[in-house]
Amino acid sequence: MERKYVGMLLGLIAASTLLVTSSLVGVLALTQGLVDGIGGRVPYYVLATAVVFVALVVGLELKLDDGSRIITTSVVVAAVSLVVISLSVEGLIFGWEFTDLLLSNLLPYFLAAGLISTGLIIWAVRHWREFVHQTRVR
Repeated sequence: MERKYVGMLLGLIAASTLLVTSSLVGVLALTQGLVDGIGGRVPYYVLATAVVFVALVVGLELKLDDGSRIITTSVVVAAVSLVVISLSVEGLIFGWEFTDLLLSNLLPYFLAAGLISTGLIIWAVRHWREFVHQTRVR
């Protein structure tokens, strides 16, 4: 395996793990009611989601001819991005405001969960067609 490929793969795993970890921390922050002012940030989360949606529509239009796949993929990925972006930002805010709580003993658990989730996400992205095909009712 090339060094460049290994470096890119490790960078992707690290970035994904940090994104999932901050999302999990965001879930904690929201369920515990420990982050204030989320209402003022929601419009920015929606704006970021709109950017993701349009970028996907334009990018997929250049690569695919199937309009239903383009719009379906764009809507699903944009919806997931809304959840991930908002939870991640809330997790980062929580980490900033409650650093002592996060660094106590929670962070290793969240990092482990983020890393495991990254593995599951990589597997799901690479094998979802097989799974759907095998579980389809005939």
